[in-house]
Amino acid sequence: MVYRNGLPLCTGFFTKVIPNSGNPFRLWLRSKNMRIPLLFLFLLFFSFLAKAQEPYTELYGIHARWSDSFSEWSISTPDDPQAGVLERQWLMGNDWSQWNIRFAGYSGTVRQKWKNNPQQWELRHGNDVITMRPVFPGDPNSWRIVTGSKTFTWSREFRHLDAKWTIERVPGFTMYTEYEGDPRDWIIVDEAPPQLNTAARLAMVFLSTYYSTPKQ
Repeated sequence: MVYRNGLPLCTGFFTKVIPNSGNPFRLWLRSKNMRIPLLFLFLLFFSFLAKAQEPYTELYGIHARWSDSFSEWSISTPDDPQAGVLERQWLMGNDWSQWNIRFAGYSGTVRQKWKNNPQQWELRHGNDVITMRPVFPGDPNSWRIVTGSKTFTWSREFRHLDAKWTIERVPGFTMYTEYEGDPRDWIIVDEAPPQLNTAARLAMVFLSTYYSTPKQ
């Protein structure tokens, strides 16, 4: 019995029994202040993991749907001739500045950054945003493709011909007309270069078809 000022004092009600703490790291994990940051880190990790495990859909070709119009295109893969679509947003009228694109389970858009200014385009596909600018202002034969912190140059191989487009310093991706002098059908050589995401590849395909065909 404990006495204070000559009176007995019961300490049972004021004593907190601390159980065996065990592993100190486990106590740190149980701390309320650590739960939210740890949850955020786990979610961030799994989002990156899911991104890394997204299947790579190989591009195989792109074909005009009509023999006398370049407003609608079908994107093909080795397994599906109708795997995707590239088409003008407003098929009625003469607006070539806005396009819709569907491929690999995502829908997106391609638009001129500034109205009536074909010097800069922006493609949005899934969570990716790609910007496209000519290497030399006013020259549609060579383009800077910017995706995140990466920049690529996509160019017509021969300036006076539409037949073939290639990317500088990145082997494994190119496209050319299936028949010489006919821009309605294109073959895409896509060997899955790791530097290029799907949106960047679609941006290059768009530029080749857009700047190799009449606006009709």
